[in-house]
Amino acid sequence: MKGRISMCAVQPSRREQGLSAFDAGPDGLLRPGQVIRHFRQTRLKADGMPWTQRDLAQVLGKQELAIREMELRDSGLNDIIRRRFLAELFAIPPSLLGLATVPEIENPGAVISIWWVKLGFPAFDAGPDGFPRPGQVIRHFRQMRVKADGKPWTQRDLAQVLGKQELAMRDMELRDTGLNDIPRRRFLAHLFDIPLFFWG
Repeated sequence: MKGRISMCAVQPSRREQGLSAFDAGPDGLLRPGQVIRHFRQTRLKADGMPWTQRDLAQVLGKQELAIREMELRDSGLNDIIRRRFLAELFAIPPSLLGLATVPEIENPGAVISIWWVKLGFPAFDAGPDGFPRPGQVIRHFRQMRVKADGKPWTQRDLAQVLGKQELAMRDMELRDTGLNDIPRRRFLAHLFDIPLFFWG
């Protein structure tokens, strides 16, 4: 039996959250560069001074110009690992960067320790971020999805849609290759009706 996810029925508006100064990106979510800039400027370092673009460039091993591009044009922010790192560094709520958070589960069982199993999904291996391995999630939902001809989707079908080789699909599902890209994960979630809370 699937567990229930506890979620707020009404989310506070952007104005109520104090986020009205952020623009929406083409995906309808807040522009991640603007969010990062805001939290960087309000976060204090150990010396009591706010973080600068130069400080962030040193932490990321980038040039200061790359940080300007990141904050002004969202450059380099399609990477889930980078967004998660910045969310932790500057105490940014993950949802402001378009990242999922682990759902709260009502009546969690003591025996099962993986949250997605508590919700009635298969026992996917856990990734380092506390979410299921994305390749395994994609494989599961791909195999469950039925095409117009009544047959389940194959790796070959997916390769054709993504414009990739079938071997690349095997690597994606077995080794999570190419799945650190946020637009690709969102596309696959839409294609196979994968709940967004699976994406870290």
